[in-house]
Amino acid sequence: ELYEALSCPNSDHSTTGDSGILEPTLNSAFAELSETTKKLYVLLGLLPSGASEQLLTYIWGDGDWKKDMEILIDASLVAIQHNFAMGKYTSELKSKQDGGEGNFYRLPFAAVIAHADKQKGYLRNKIKWHETISIYFAGRCEEMRKYWTSDKNVEALNWLIQNEQTLWELLHFAEFAEKYRGCNQKLEPSSRSSSLSSTSSELKTI
Repeated sequence: ELYEALSCPNSDHSTTGDSGILEPTLNSAFAELSETTKKLYVLLGLLPSGASEQLLTYIWGDGDWKKDMEILIDASLVAIQHNFAMGKYTSELKSKQDGGEGNFYRLPFAAVIAHADKQKGYLRNKIKWHETISIYFAGRCEEMRKYWTSDKNVEALNWLIQNEQTLWELLHFAEFAEKYRGCNQKLEPSSRSSSLSSTSSELKTI
């Protein structure tokens, strides 16, 4: 039903990010999920460019997310690409590169990303994930900055193109997270600010 609605000639929901007529379908599918699977779905809303197995393991833990991911795939809420890579990566870059070997997972349409993003009750989880993701991408941006000044700059550019949506989402969410944290002192102090500053700095340098 989801794919049929998005393939309709008059439908622009695949690009606008508005769940529109898909809302009842998405709500119904979401309601059937376990709480852990719901959290994984919401997490992917913070990663609009998608996520490699390496990144998901870094955030969620080794292997703990795979069963829930299978459920999301069976429900057509996640699309999977096998052995995802952009361009011809060197073996050295492949071993470090997010999106190198292994499967790559993403919410399939802008409407699904928008639906995951507006789920209530997961804000504290999102702020925690946002910190972890920011630290991860700060490190990747540092690696890409080094590649940018070498003969591997094509690989660095490909990485930026592939992860552009997620990088912008990280920077956009950071401002809201800081305001929320300032109004809720019970939240633990975070190292995310320095990580985001590093990510932003590296992106500007590139």
